[in-house]
Amino acid sequence: MNYPSISDYIEALRDAEDSLSELKDLRLVYDDQGHPIMSSGNFAVVFKMQAPTGEYHALKCFLRDQEERSERYRLIAEELQYVQSTYLVKFRYLESELFVDVPNTGGEEYPVLLMDWVDGIPLDRYLKTIINKSYEKDLLAYRFSLLARWLVTQPFAHGDLKPDNIYVRGDGSLVLLDYDGMYVPALYGRKSLEQGSPHYRHPLRSSLPFDKHIDDYSLSLILLSLRAIAIDATLYARYSSSEYLLLSEQDQLNLYASPIFKELNHLVLSFDFIDSYHTYLKSLRNIPHYLEARDFQLLAPILMYRRAAEMGDPQGMVKLGKAYFNGVGSMVKDQSKAMIWFRKAAEAKNTDALCIMGAYYEHGMGGLTVDKEEAIQWYRKAAEAGNIHGMCFLGMAYDQGKGGLSQDRAQAAQWYKKAADAGDTTGMYGLGLAYEYGDSGLPQNRRKAIEWYRKAAEGGNHEAAVRLQKLGEHLS
Repeated sequence: MNYPSISDYIEALRDAEDSLSELKDLRLVYDDQGHPIMSSGNFAVVFKMQAPTGEYHALKCFLRDQEERSERYRLIAEELQYVQSTYLVKFRYLESELFVDVPNTGGEEYPVLLMDWVDGIPLDRYLKTIINKSYEKDLLAYRFSLLARWLVTQPFAHGDLKPDNIYVRGDGSLVLLDYDGMYVPALYGRKSLEQGSPHYRHPLRSSLPFDKHIDDYSLSLILLSLRAIAIDATLYARYSSSEYLLLSEQDQLNLYASPIFKELNHLVLSFDFIDSYHTYLKSLRNIPHYLEARDFQLLAPILMYRRAAEMGDPQGMVKLGKAYFNGVGSMVKDQSKAMIWFRKAAEAKNTDALCIMGAYYEHGMGGLTVDKEEAIQWYRKAAEAGNIHGMCFLGMAYDQGKGGLSQDRAQAAQWYKKAADAGDTTGMYGLGLAYEYGDSGLPQNRRKAIEWYRKAAEGGNHEAAVRLQKLGEHLS
């Protein structure tokens, strides 16, 4: 079959009512100069179309034949129809939809692909607009990391990941376009019709299986580049081109002779980059190059937490504190540094931080001396500010007479009740005890005790499940 040229398609779509079959209500959308809004590649051209409802669509018209195109698009569409994700666009493949009067053929009907229109720009073009904006670059790398973490857990793969096929919407969210080379389980055992861009595919792509892991290398390479550019924008100015973000195909084939890779080696000293670097090397060396979501724990946005914290955001302070406390990624655990950020967040009235400071004083962490009374003051501040964990800790302190408090089970029951009403299982369990024994200012009531134990147990509280068993009750 001879396929139409771009000008042939334009002429046909100007008279869409007669040329299109099922989609005859669609109309070409023009720019301010009166030219159709479109983009083209080696295999197809995509036109912006508008429906009578005002909605915009992308109509993909093919410029050349591709083996098994119709069957593969049908299988891909069937596999993706139930996938709900903002990273994908819905599409329909229509086999004989557009009539084009091509010279020397007498006119034929050609297939089209109808997709949702995406208002956005390719990732590489977007990166140029934010190259001098540190926070926006960090955010782009983080958002791409979330996409990567999602995609490596799916049973399918895109097959041609590169900045041209990754669009950034107006709100900064990412979406994948161009599904021609996609792998879905229904294609298991078949060969890949495309090998992907030379600058973004694994050097041994042609010899690797066509399976759900074909994106692993591309994901790690793009993320490595975005992380590096976020840390040092001069890398982009010195090494990028219209074909690749940082590493060309030749760089990837000769890593240790590559000037850019030598510079990336120096960036490994930064904890904001080291995990990206190691994941890239793993994707390069592992044959087959299987990665899992856990390989993208580098995607924990430490740099974003730090920037948010330094800008005065209490939630960012708490997250950065937890990153130091747990030793996320390549960060060394440091309770003292964690406590500094928790205290800053607590001073900014963050209720989680108030409660955490109570724990620091109760257990003497981060270089602090154990001080039960000081701990109670922090728990009280958290509880009175509505933090359910603070309510539970304060309830337990009254229940057991800790931290300089006199034992007061009526007060304990009150705080357990507030926590329970807010959905906390520890509070539910404490309230169950109060009703079971009737020594907290509440009347002894076995039925209510069982009711609260059951709610706590259904929420995962093991102690409540044990109490139910002792009372001869069962969860189901």
